[in-house]
Amino acid sequence: MGVSTIRIERRLWDFLGPLYACRDTAGLANWVIRELPRLVDADQVIFNYLDLSTQNGWFVARPELDDLAGSSRLFLRHMHEHPKIHHYLMTGDLSAGAISDFMSARRYHQTALYNELYRDLGYEDHLGILLAPPGKVVIGIGLGRGSPSFTTRDHQILDLLRPHIARAWRNAKAYTQLARRCRQHSNGAWSVDEFGLTARECQILREVEQGKANHEIAHDLFISVATVKKHLEHAYAKLEVKSRSAALARLRGLSGRPLIEKTP
Repeated sequence: MGVSTIRIERRLWDFLGPLYACRDTAGLANWVIRELPRLVDADQVIFNYLDLSTQNGWFVARPELDDLAGSSRLFLRHMHEHPKIHHYLMTGDLSAGAISDFMSARRYHQTALYNELYRDLGYEDHLGILLAPPGKVVIGIGLGRGSPSFTTRDHQILDLLRPHIARAWRNAKAYTQLARRCRQHSNGAWSVDEFGLTARECQILREVEQGKANHEIAHDLFISVATVKKHLEHAYAKLEVKSRSAALARLRGLSGRPLIEKTP
């Protein structure tokens, strides 16, 4: 194994740990755009959430866009010309894809997407991944570069990270839903803050609710079985219970509904 390969593996592990610890979707989006260039070189990284039914959405970018609102409107207007997004909507393919994978530079330079937006941003190529199957909402991450030079390894790294970013997104969204439900519950029941559960403890309890065994949770979250057990022990102590079923029952008692709502 070469030195560069070892370095990339270490960076991947360094990326995944804090990623899974993100407690909310905004924090996760900002973490991703800050840290992803350490793994895939890019002039700019954008995390976007687009509602196709309303043609609205939000974007976070690093470096920040000079005119975020204006750039967002232009992207929503011309996103149908982005060949990766078109391919995704037609096929459901979530994998990494660059503009240069689908069209020549000459054809790209003829699009309104390039002439009205990407040229001003300095994007001679754009590599992206999607986090969920096609539907009303498109959640994606795009990397812009001043030259059409994304490599096979760049694609591979994004494809390795994509399922983890998608899972971490769902976890952060679920934690936010749980915290909101607890805050809104006004009949004297416990809240997440009163329980004192950490983000990781909530994350593991969500996996438990899905019926997963400790070894399955450890595999999915890139931690050891011993670490899973330790987090569960801490959660049981905070919830004043002694078993998985009792912990879930205590949390479900907040509203009589499942601990965490299903997310797409």
